[in-house]
Parts: sequence; structure tokens; C-alpha cells
Amino acid sequence: MSDKNNKGPVSKQQSVTQQALMYSAPLPPASEFAGYDAALPGAGDRILALVEKEMQHRHQAENKLIKIAGRGQICGLIVSVFSLGAIALSIFFKQPIASIPPAIIAITGLASVFINQKNK
Repeated sequence: MSDKNNKGPVSKQQSVTQQALMYSAPLPPASEFAGYDAALPGAGDRILALVEKEMQHRHQAENKLIKIAGRGQICGLIVSVFSLGAIALSIFFKQPIASIPPAIIAITGLASVFINQKNK
């Protein structure tokens, strides 16, 4: 296309606007929730059931992690007590070199507790 006054090509600019909706809650806002149900009858109930099922799964997973963490603490306590007992016995029997491996185990176990807490 040419303009009569400027003999050069005429350029047209277009702009495109894009809009995205994002939300971080497990359910959409009420205005959109009603739209889902209007578009597909029963969609609202299905979305609620999905959220409830996901929440129940998350609670079960958290409970398992709590149990595993409790077992880990008990095992850590047992290892520490046996290591400290081995250190005490080796010192009692005047074998200080024999106390080095249990001391390393005990110190490593205690250090890992503090390192893991710092990283969380």
C-alpha cells in the first residue's frame, strides 16, 4: 500500500493484549467457581471432591513423615547412647585409641542434626 503524499509503504501497528488469571488457593474464586458449574453442570461438586481428596492425601503423607522422623530420632538416640557407652568402656579399660571410632560416630550424628536443622 502506498500513501499519496509519501510514496513509501504505509505501516500499521497492531497491539495484542493477553490476560492470565492466577490464584494460589486450592479453589478458584467464587465468581469463577460459578462459571465452571454453569459451563458444565456438576463441575463445582467435582472440583470440591478433588480438593477434599487431595487434602486428605496430603494429611496422610504428612502423618507418615512425622512417624518416620520419630523413628529416626529414636534410632539416632540408640546409636548415640551405644557410642557414648563404647567411649566410656574404652576409657575405663585404658584403651583410648579404641574410643576414637565411636567418638567419630557420636560427633557425626550430633553434627548432622544441627546441619539438617540449619538447611530447613
